[in-house]
Amino acid sequence: MFYESEGLYETSLKFYKQIAVLRPDRIQSYLDMARTLVKTGEYEIAFGLYKQMLSGQILGASLDSDIIQTIAIEVRHLATKHKSSIPFRELPSAFLERALNINTRIVFDWNVAAAPFEVQFVNPDKKYDIWRHTYEENEDRLLRETEYGYQTEQFLIENTQKGTWLINIENKSLDVDNKFPVFLKCTVYRNYGTPNETFISKMVELTKLDQKVNLLEIEN
Repeated sequence: MFYESEGLYETSLKFYKQIAVLRPDRIQSYLDMARTLVKTGEYEIAFGLYKQMLSGQILGASLDSDIIQTIAIEVRHLATKHKSSIPFRELPSAFLERALNINTRIVFDWNVAAAPFEVQFVNPDKKYDIWRHTYEENEDRLLRETEYGYQTEQFLIENTQKGTWLINIENKSLDVDNKFPVFLKCTVYRNYGTPNETFISKMVELTKLDQKVNLLEIEN
């Protein structure tokens, strides 16, 4: 996560492999490895890892519906953009029935399971929606993250309103003396799954935030 933000994908891959050895029951390490393999152009190896996750072949790791949806989107992305580089015939037909084309895909990743925070999406009219990642508002989700071993969430946005969108972050931890830093990374993909796909990524240390901050501005 840290090395990726600097574009050090090979170093990042070694780090994720080490985590997977230490904690083979946590699906996030395998997901991070697969994502990094895609960035380094190792599409067939990434495909194999995604396939292992979806088929339950990773010993000790299990999936819930939220992480399955995330993995499925990323497999469809591989099948759309890099079909000739993967054994796509091994995929169920549902992954191939139509090419992936998503206006905006926003992915959040964080390094500590159940870290409390809120994400605010503000549209050009200054109206907003909030995703609350706290025990008070979303206890079931945080418990499942801890049980299944993942720290990621995606938002798929179609036909977004023209203008400037804001993504704001607020740390909701009451432990102001937390000695273990909590980081959150936001990656915004535009035209996800198309030849015109672009992305921007930004990371923030949640434990240093004492008020809501703007993480990214997106022009649509």
